[in-house]
Amino acid sequence: MKSRTHTMNLVLAALFIGVSAILKSFETNASQDLRFNLCDIPWILSGIVLGPVWGFAVGAISDVVNYFIRPIGAFVIGFTFAAGLVGAIPGYVFMKQRETKNSRLTYAILSFVVLATFIVAILILLFGTGLLTIVDRLLYLRGLHVSWLFIGILFFLFAASIVVVFWQINKEQPDMHVPIQKVFFSVACAELFCSFLIDSVLLYFMYGSGTLVTASWRMFKVLIVIPVYSVIVSNLVNALVRNKLVDLDLD
Repeated sequence: MKSRTHTMNLVLAALFIGVSAILKSFETNASQDLRFNLCDIPWILSGIVLGPVWGFAVGAISDVVNYFIRPIGAFVIGFTFAAGLVGAIPGYVFMKQRETKNSRLTYAILSFVVLATFIVAILILLFGTGLLTIVDRLLYLRGLHVSWLFIGILFFLFAASIVVVFWQINKEQPDMHVPIQKVFFSVACAELFCSFLIDSVLLYFMYGSGTLVTASWRMFKVLIVIPVYSVIVSNLVNALVRNKLVDLDLD
């Protein structure tokens, strides 16, 4: 039985790495340090269904494979480590969730506390460094005027993403073995710590203070993808559980 489980883990890990390679081909680059792709989804999924060690391995190996498939810039081992953590952190969080039976509401509240903390932190950073200023009720980002309407649209997109999450939560899904609130908390921890914090620090040391400007856009990107990733990963995890490919009932 143990051998069968190990074999299944290897098969799923290889599948996740392959899916990540496919998703990498659809990546779009807004700038050298601001990219959009869905590679994080199979990494997060691997950590949740296989555990933190497998999740780290899938994330790190996928990053190396993806670099050779579509090399952009220099290879930096720090980004490979961060990719591994994107898979490991959700796995660790879920492992702890199986030990402590907290309510769905608890994880929903924790998720929004984490999000709110990072939003406040990035605003303090931007205003404190003078990159973001308000003059005569006009908003300026590094001396360039930014429309309040544009900021409002970004926050609307974020709010809309949150509405999608709560719509998913409020649906009656008796066969949902893994509540989406717990997935949301895991995804938020992984994306904020790895995709935003670690990546921003690495880019700062590579390119200097200029990357602080794009840090704000990376923050907006992370705030939008967290709810989207949560819905996708939650449905995929529950599909695997329903088909008895993994045993992960946390309800």
